[in-house]
Amino acid sequence: MMIEPDAHVLDIGCGSGAIALAAAARGAARVHAIDSNARAVQCVQRSAQENGLEQITATLDCDGS
Repeated sequence: MMIEPDAHVLDIGCGSGAIALAAAARGAARVHAIDSNARAVQCVQRSAQENGLEQITATLDCDGS
């Protein structure tokens, strides 16, 4: 995917976070991942931490707010 350096990315239904992690690794300024599964959100958070991708945030949300 092509990501502009100042891009803000929203990954809805992020699952394991592959898209969010790829966007951050390709230079997105901010990435927000959302999923309704608590384990998926934990997976994204852990992967971001282990890869030093501090621009990723992840939220547990099952009602679309």
